[in-house]
Amino acid sequence: MPTKKKCIRHRRRRWLDHIIRMLENRPARKSLSWEPERKRRHGRPRATWKDTAMREVQRMDISWDDIIDTADSRRVDRGEKRT
Repeated sequence: MPTKKKCIRHRRRRWLDHIIRMLENRPARKSLSWEPERKRRHGRPRATWKDTAMREVQRMDISWDDIIDTADSRRVDRGEKRT
């Protein structure tokens, strides 16, 4: 039986794949390229979902390009176009 950590990481990876397959104009998809416009407050910056996803990708020893390729291949398998 997988541990809780492995289960959470697996679900995060599946969610990331799902978001990458979304159309570019969807809010969840936009969140991957969003950067704050103003400076943050003093102290430790808050972790964004994108930061968490990038850390998970690094922990799995997978490149960001591999994640994109996997999502794109699933889109092609389903007959969708990338925009």
